[in-house]
Amino acid sequence: MKSFLNILGQVVAVMAIAMNLSSCRENTSEALDPSRPDITIYKSPVGQFDAIWNGVNTSYVLWDWQKDVDWDARYKELRPRFEALQKEPNDTVDKEDLAKLYGDLFDGFIDHHMYVNVINNWSSKKDTVPITINPGIREAVTRSYLPEITQEEAEALRVWSPVNYKFLTASNPQILEESLLKRNKEGGFSEFGYSKASSPDGPLVIYSGMIGDKVYFRFNHHKLSYLRQKALKATGQEKDSLERALKPLDHFHEMIQRDNIKGIIIDMRGNGGGSITDFGEHFGRLINESITIGYTQSKNGLGRYDLSEKLPFVVNKVEGVQIPKCPIIALVDVFSVSMSELTSYGISLLPNGYLLGERTMGGMCTLDYNYPLSYAGGFGKLKENGYEIYTVANRFTPSDGIIREGIGLTPDKEILLDRKAMILQHTDNQLEAAIQFIDEINNTKK
Repeated sequence: MKSFLNILGQVVAVMAIAMNLSSCRENTSEALDPSRPDITIYKSPVGQFDAIWNGVNTSYVLWDWQKDVDWDARYKELRPRFEALQKEPNDTVDKEDLAKLYGDLFDGFIDHHMYVNVINNWSSKKDTVPITINPGIREAVTRSYLPEITQEEAEALRVWSPVNYKFLTASNPQILEESLLKRNKEGGFSEFGYSKASSPDGPLVIYSGMIGDKVYFRFNHHKLSYLRQKALKATGQEKDSLERALKPLDHFHEMIQRDNIKGIIIDMRGNGGGSITDFGEHFGRLINESITIGYTQSKNGLGRYDLSEKLPFVVNKVEGVQIPKCPIIALVDVFSVSMSELTSYGISLLPNGYLLGERTMGGMCTLDYNYPLSYAGGFGKLKENGYEIYTVANRFTPSDGIIREGIGLTPDKEILLDRKAMILQHTDNQLEAAIQFIDEINNTKK
């Protein structure tokens, strides 16, 4: 899974835009492969719209969960408006007008991984900056538990926008890092470890240590297994560097097997997801038997409802490790998404597992850029087609049957982050609450 954090920066400036789609058209060649660069209709706004509409019509896997979008009605309503953008071949098209139409098209989509990038090839300014539509971000910023501040207040706090303030641990991760370093400086950590390495999704930062008798572990995206495999193949100085970067992770593995620990906190705030192979680096070490956390389905035809049978999504235990019996906390927020949500959901299934923090993003379905093979997932390339559509290829149904796509995981105990205190005092009320929660659980057992 591509890390969701990669799209945050390009989304913030276009928060007011979003889109949606539906089906019932002929299976034209552009519907069969909307990424083909040789189709001439892409040379007009309405041709671009047709290609995108048809592509989503066949590639989207959540139509029967998508109750509030009439895709065919949107086609009938919006196609004439796209035609009207360019009455003559040489007419220029205003970027805001094009963005408004694509925002209307994708409004209300529940795939919270989804984003759409579209180039206005008919601008008088030859603008190469794409229009970005992200239904998930647009929905998330409206949630009542996220604080509202003005642009002026955001600038005074040096987070520069109200959206960055809401998504603080993702948009300004150094603020959380500063709070952890402050805690360590003041003696709040023992055995504190910290490392940074490069990955395909940007810098991978790993923290681990003991807070009293509790294990703390944080990483900013799920590329732990990538780092592990890279280290195994490396030689010389590169191998030494990668092994140093893995030390906080290896230390986490060792700490959770100690007999005297009283709790484990896995901090996935601002964690935009990544690879499912990371289960072996954390959750697979917390279970004493393989566990089915849900079921996946993909497309098996061009029809909207042509879906494969449900396949079990099984996480295997890691052999030869001691399973912790203490309380295990997944600390989450609104930008815990994708693999972070799958991990957190798995923890919630454990008899000693709990979720604390803020409701998560709601992007639990899985990704795969494989449209030509299965008519599902992302398609298009900006350079060749003037657009790219990023959407899930597989739908994930949690083992309890509750669909959380577009909704997210609700914590067992809601603890709203005091963002201002984290920015100004570098204090972390959510982490303090997680420590106290563990103590309360342990005290009730005495």
